[in-house]
Amino acid sequence: MIHVVLCVYDPSGSYSQHAGVVMSSMFENTQSEITVHVLHDDTLTEENRKNFIRTAEKYGQHVDLVDVTEHEKKISGELVKVSGEWTVGTLYRMFIPDVLPYVEKVIYLDCDILVNLDIQELWDINIDGMSMAGVIDYARYTTPPFSVRAVHFKIIGCDVEKYINAGVVVMNLQKVRERGNLCSMFIEWLLRYSYLPLFPDQDALNSIFFGDIKIIDDKFNMYDLNKNLSGCIVHMWNGKPWQFFTGAEHEKMYWKYYLRSAWGEGMTRDDVIEFFGKFIAPEIAELQEKTHKHTNQCMKRIIMNIPKKIREAFHTEFFDVCGLILKDKFYRLKYNFSRS
Repeated sequence: MIHVVLCVYDPSGSYSQHAGVVMSSMFENTQSEITVHVLHDDTLTEENRKNFIRTAEKYGQHVDLVDVTEHEKKISGELVKVSGEWTVGTLYRMFIPDVLPYVEKVIYLDCDILVNLDIQELWDINIDGMSMAGVIDYARYTTPPFSVRAVHFKIIGCDVEKYINAGVVVMNLQKVRERGNLCSMFIEWLLRYSYLPLFPDQDALNSIFFGDIKIIDDKFNMYDLNKNLSGCIVHMWNGKPWQFFTGAEHEKMYWKYYLRSAWGEGMTRDDVIEFFGKFIAPEIAELQEKTHKHTNQCMKRIIMNIPKKIREAFHTEFFDVCGLILKDKFYRLKYNFSRS
């Protein structure tokens, strides 16, 4: 049995369909038996609950709807101290070892994922007794030395070359439990580094388990949407198909799996035409028409501006880096003092 975890926090009632698309994409491409554990709170509607069950039944697979409301309430006071622009649903993964005590290993997936391969490939990877496995994050390409982000990694005890993207993670729950209570470790980490407002869940996982994470092939978390997406787990972090439609490969893929899930299976041809009509607003068509009409001129202008941009970036980063280092020293003293 392959165990997969999705986390759903859905106050608007529209987020569940994305988890449903993850499920249908995975079921379409995998013959093995799968149980999808959907961690949710009381924002999950009865209609969406039924859609999860119907989607699994359609493929002869299994879904386990796990209400984590009570777990969330236990830590709500602590979360208020560290909450930012991210939602509490981002942190549901920290409940996994507790709410699935009978499971030794899971694949965690974000809900902006498409599984365009047999998930058994990922499940069968030997993670060599480590707590987790994942793909190196794109930060390795966007974090120059002596930048704010580079200092951020140093502060939390991570190496950008070993820092994984948390959208697709294999979790060895037996090993994680040996390390301690994941929820408690998360909260302690978030309280310690609450002044660092970047990716709390991803930073925490990488910081807590640094040196205990196996790096796996990029195809298991393909976030470059311009590459060939066949035989990959596609991470649509920078191109949400439900926000706009340009005809890109991952967008077509998303809507194909949507129509095969319980959320879209009842749509007629006319429904589909009317549904996609909303994406073809005049201003979008005009923007698409203008985009890259003068590519050569754009490239020349970008190249001419490179020296200026480097100077500006260095000037800005220098003071930001100094500010971050001083802030860290202040909060480190404050944190140590509060514990003494």
